[in-house]
Amino acid sequence: GFACLRYSTASILLCCGLTAAVVIGLTVFATRTKTDFTGFGPYLVSFLLVLTLFGLVLSMMASFHATGFVFNGLEVLYAAGGALAASVFLIFDTQLILGGGHEHEFS
Repeated sequence: GFACLRYSTASILLCCGLTAAVVIGLTVFATRTKTDFTGFGPYLVSFLLVLTLFGLVLSMMASFHATGFVFNGLEVLYAAGGALAASVFLIFDTQLILGGGHEHEFS
């Protein structure tokens, strides 16, 4: 809603299209790969815990007006970690839902 007012219609549609392409690509990968991601659950939860604590540290650093090249690099690293977590969770959940002879699956 309100956040979209700051951006042009073309950039919003580009982001929607890129997001749809990534989701479709990861879903196709999850259905076609022989690698079993269904056992990654504990590792994903641990990664999310680390990512949450890292975000808390970054927010405390920002409250003390941290700036500079290192802080900007940490923000990019945090964003990349979040994108990686979301991507692996999408693959993990897709394989759980679709089954296909994996270690864990919904029945």
